Amino acid sequence: MFDEDDICDEIVGAMHFEIKDILEGKTPEWDWKNLYGAPTEPNQYSGKNNDKMNINPEIASWWKGRILVQCVAEETTEPQLLVKKID
Repeated sequence: MFDEDDICDEIVGAMHFEIKDILEGKTPEWDWKNLYGAPTEPNQYSGKNNDKMNINPEIASWWKGRILVQCVAEETTEPQLLVKKID
């Protein structure tokens, strides 16, 4: 998950998806995903460990909230990558 702003775009956390379960239809189409990352106290936490926690939710120590996501897999002969901005 990225924080985009005028000063700096940065990774603020990550969430875990089981691709195999999505492909096999074992997950609901709409699901709440927990977002984890590094602690956010200003000017206290930075460095390599902080960056690792923001990209790997399994080693993160801070819950940052949750987000509603839609995950769907369907057969196609012409795959497309779609990215949409959300307000």
